[in-house]
Amino acid sequence: MSRYLTFDAPILLYIGPWNHGALSNANPYSPPDTPVTPGLQEQVDWITGFLDPYLLDDAPPEPKREIHYFTMGEDRWKVTQQWPPEDIAEQRWYLAEDRELSNRPPSGRNLADQYAVDFNAGTGILTRWATSMGGTPIDYGDRAAADELLLAYTSRAAAA
Repeated sequence: MSRYLTFDAPILLYIGPWNHGALSNANPYSPPDTPVTPGLQEQVDWITGFLDPYLLDDAPPEPKREIHYFTMGEDRWKVTQQWPPEDIAEQRWYLAEDRELSNRPPSGRNLADQYAVDFNAGTGILTRWATSMGGTPIDYGDRAAADELLLAYTSRAAAA
């Protein structure tokens, strides 16, 4: 992203619901065995479609600067020329009581949570980091029991 924001050059950027190699679906709202979309061939077509005019044509095309990004939960691809996107509103969230996130600043005197590190707690072996390049299905499973061993904070569901 920093290159997009600082370089004045043609850039076509895709931010998708996948692991680092874009071989495994990392969308936590999809079943673990959901194939990565778009597939590898379509990803290669994106790359060659961007590069071909610069490498094969007599005159270079108009510079193209776009960010294509996927919004999980909404399951939708979007396109923007600026980052953050124009229709995004910045929000500030705070750690609150009972492991909740709140959009209200904390008040009071006791503003700390205590946590004794449990080195056996973690995110599991099928995370997008652990399966980074292997095409292995990503599965975070039910996080309720694991979250009890960690400091995890959750916001209330947004009103529809």
